[in-house]
Amino acid sequence: MSNKKTYVEFGQIRKGDYGLYIKVRKDIKLTEGMNITMRKPEDGVKFFLEKGFIDENEAQNRIARIPDFVKYELIAKFEDND
Repeated sequence: MSNKKTYVEFGQIRKGDYGLYIKVRKDIKLTEGMNITMRKPEDGVKFFLEKGFIDENEAQNRIARIPDFVKYELIAKFEDND
């Protein structure tokens, strides 16, 4: 049996006029005991750069396009027990 792990970015923590709030961007099923990871948007871009999915120029362009109000991305991990 293999445990295939899937990571899904489903939302963001943003800063608004009245403090921090969560913006859900994708419907997912949350289950009891599930862990949600918070990741700075720049860290996600750096991960793709380190893995060779994008080049340095593309990484800089993506980081420049991240709005100031987006503080964290919310990532859910799903494990598929085949």
